[in-house]
Amino acid sequence: MGRYYSNEFSDDVQRKKKKSGKNIIRFELPYSIWCSHCDNLLTQGTRYNASKTAIGKYYTTTIWSFQFRCHLCSNEITIETDPKAKYRLTSGAKPRAEPGLIDTKPLEKDEALVAIERNTQAQQANSIINALIERNERQWADNYEASQKLRKEFRTNKRKFLDQRERDKKFTEQAAFSVPLVTPSPNDQVEAASLVQRAKGKEKNYSLNEKRTNDSVFKTKSKISKNTALARIARNTFIKRDPFGTHAPVHRKKQESTQHPFSCHSQKLVNYDDESE
Repeated sequence: MGRYYSNEFSDDVQRKKKKSGKNIIRFELPYSIWCSHCDNLLTQGTRYNASKTAIGKYYTTTIWSFQFRCHLCSNEITIETDPKAKYRLTSGAKPRAEPGLIDTKPLEKDEALVAIERNTQAQQANSIINALIERNERQWADNYEASQKLRKEFRTNKRKFLDQRERDKKFTEQAAFSVPLVTPSPNDQVEAASLVQRAKGKEKNYSLNEKRTNDSVFKTKSKISKNTALARIARNTFIKRDPFGTHAPVHRKKQESTQHPFSCHSQKLVNYDDESE
């Protein structure tokens, strides 16, 4: 395959560059920098043709130097690698913001109230730590006595523990519940009682809502007779006219007639039995 070689190309020149460790590469700025000659900002990611040179070693790690020129003023800039996996700007420019100069602490660190609060929190933390250390030393001052106490407590509660574990195992098998159960506390009982109460309230509300939905909106009135309706109207009219009852009607019994209205001895217009006529 044919390759193009420029007029300046020479095997001797390339061989000398390879021996000296000097080579032209494509270098990309790791962070933004200010050019010290033209005061222009060279942003991060800008690529240059840089001369790569080995200037030393840190144990087995090679320290490299990259030299390139600013594309705005042709100022020579040099960047070197740092064994701490960083890039150090040595000449020709200055970094836009050096990581070592960035203050990550709050801005109000010098305020008196903030300093007092921090000191108070530190004192409280120290007091809690000291109390825990003292309690630990007091409990484990005599290892033999503490071990005896723990073994005695375990022997007394062993049967209860085994019974409870057996009951929990049966419950988990029946309910297909794989999470281990913990010992119930008084708060659990209070919470369970409140859940039952809430469930009863929901059931009551559901029954009331069901009754409301099932009942008819238009209530049917019972049929009354015609005579009862007339009597009710008459009573209401009388109460409205005479609210104090001064002219209360007197109900008298109807006298029974001893003589039938159509008696057999009825009067005659003409007396046919009279002979004189």
